Amino acid sequence: MIRRPPRSTPKPSSAASDVYKRQKCKVSLFKAGTIFEEIVQATDYEDAKEVALARNPNATVMGVTAVFE
Repeated sequence: MIRRPPRSTPKPSSAASDVYKRQKCKVSLFKAGTIFEEIVQATDYEDAKEVALARNPNATVMGVTAVFE
């Protein structure tokens, strides 16, 4: 028999379930007179900007759009 917590206990979010909340985003960046794009996996557009800027610290974010493939 499998023991389970009572139903009144909130179930914590697992790391595996967070993966399904992520989406692909295309972030347009500007750096040194060049515009380039970076595809990132993020939970929302703000997260996508943070990830792209972490990878390209001296760049400026021009825009973010969702990628559907």
